[in-house]
Amino acid sequence: MARRALARLPIRRRVALAAAALLVGLGAATALATSGGLLAGRPPGIEVPPGATSSATIADVADFDPFAFEDGDPDDFLERGRDGYSHPLYAFSPGGAAASAARTARFRSRIEDAADRHEIEPDTLEALVMLESAGRPDAVAGDDPDSAVGLGQILPGTGTGLLGMSVDLEASKRLTRGIARERGRARRARAPRARRAALRRVAGFARRRRDVDERYDPTEALDGAARYLGIAQPRFGREDLAVASYHMGIGNLRDVIDAYITPSRPARTTSATVEERDISYPRLLFDSSPLENRRTYRLLAGFGDDSRSYLLRVEAARQIMELHRDDPEELARLERLHALWPSGELVLRPPEETDTFADPGALREAYDAGDLLALPNEPQRLGFALDPGLGRFAAGSDRSHPSLYRGLRPEAVATLLFITKEVRRVAGVAGLRVTDAVRDPAAPGGAGEAGRPFSPHATGYAFDIAREYRSPRVGSAFAYVLERLRALRVIDYVYERDEIHIGVGPDAERFLPVQEALVPEPD
Repeated sequence: MARRALARLPIRRRVALAAAALLVGLGAATALATSGGLLAGRPPGIEVPPGATSSATIADVADFDPFAFEDGDPDDFLERGRDGYSHPLYAFSPGGAAASAARTARFRSRIEDAADRHEIEPDTLEALVMLESAGRPDAVAGDDPDSAVGLGQILPGTGTGLLGMSVDLEASKRLTRGIARERGRARRARAPRARRAALRRVAGFARRRRDVDERYDPTEALDGAARYLGIAQPRFGREDLAVASYHMGIGNLRDVIDAYITPSRPARTTSATVEERDISYPRLLFDSSPLENRRTYRLLAGFGDDSRSYLLRVEAARQIMELHRDDPEELARLERLHALWPSGELVLRPPEETDTFADPGALREAYDAGDLLALPNEPQRLGFALDPGLGRFAAGSDRSHPSLYRGLRPEAVATLLFITKEVRRVAGVAGLRVTDAVRDPAAPGGAGEAGRPFSPHATGYAFDIAREYRSPRVGSAFAYVLERLRALRVIDYVYERDEIHIGVGPDAERFLPVQEALVPEPD
């Protein structure tokens, strides 16, 4: 196979946090309609005349973006993306994040040996293993060894063609079938002796499989993953790019870099281009969008397999491993918060640290104090509309008026406005519909949702948007904006049957100029 073709082989096709049972892929937890990419590349600045009132429109704030990459710190963007994409690791790691970290840590000495041989950072290799296999040497991304397998989730072609591993695929498949057969016998066996005999045969088949397919051998698998990074890092001159290529493929990432610098010509080598242009992976990711650096964006979005967010999730795994070693109590706290809600929303706003509105009286006081703002229903001016039923279901037996439940915290209002204006900027029109806003525990569903004891709606920092759009283009633009804001650690969200639930974190304060311009607090 030609060298360029080999370079294009990603280490695996799909991200598998662990075996096939887990993996529909982390992509299942973060899938976003037809969108991709995370960027924004415009300078911040809100051009609204001093003393502007509610006559301002979202067109007046179109260029405002406090998170434009520009000359931003790549490490800050990487940290934000790490936090934004950590939820799938906590929610879907087999046995939980702490258990997966403990399994991965068992291989620390062999990880260090492999990293030393190939001159890479052991913490990076460890994080990659935690993400790829959750520390399980027999993890399989698909149904059989044709898929990515082992601690490093290596594809058979990559193992033999690029990494020099020994893989007898037919023998590996035969032994894998034998393992499955004997495990089934062990489960069905009534007599302890028969169960032990079947498990001994499982162990024998597994030993033979490690001999014929080195991807299942922990030492060889770690060496193969380290060898890949050792090949990629000199080609790009940066660790972050080498790690991103582990899932994307070296040749594919080279194409992304070439697209980013177009129309300029690349230097003689990719590493020289990276150095001359100061190209980091956060720059490629956050400085590309449907409107800016569009060719780069289209390439990243076109992979369709979460390649573009791979580095962010490796960094999330790195943090989990660090907490496992240095602060297991914090790891347990984060694991608990991630388990309470189907996104990272409660990590952004921990329940024990976030005020809620206890009853309709508390809501009235909050409006009077400016802690809640009423949502205007001016779709032409603001780009979103209030659902006619918004707040009606929450009006309780005390005859609370539905208008009490048509408001949000200023930061949430600002985020709603920012999302709307970004959708309009990308799609040319917005037309989003708000279906849920603030609640109180006295309201139906106010104390909890879907069997959960706590509802973020009671904080005023959460709102829902209907999953009905004026056009597919609006739906794709909305998905893109949500993904970008998740990667910036501003929001997290959950796809529900008819709505998208959005929770707003503390960094949304940076959107407040939009709220102040478009929905000023009443005098």
